Amino acid sequence: LPPSLVSAGTQIELIATIAWTIDIALSFFRGFELRGVVELKQNVIIRHYLRSWFSFDITLVSVDWVLLATENSDFVDWLRFSRFRRALR
Repeated sequence: LPPSLVSAGTQIELIATIAWTIDIALSFFRGFELRGVVELKQNVIIRHYLRSWFSFDITLVSVDWVLLATENSDFVDWLRFSRFRRALR
């Protein structure tokens, strides 16, 4: 839809969902600290992310995309609270 037909709130939600989706991809390249040592080996980073936050991240972002696709529902409003929970992470 053209931006003029989409509410400002929906535009913000779309931008946030795109940002979180990009963040998932970037997480496969972002080092992490393990026992005081920063780990930068790609295969270790990927394995660590897949075993830690990936399932949580992909679930919430998938829900966000579904919510954007099914905009008109009280249940959708309740589920949007998931963004808040993810932000707390």
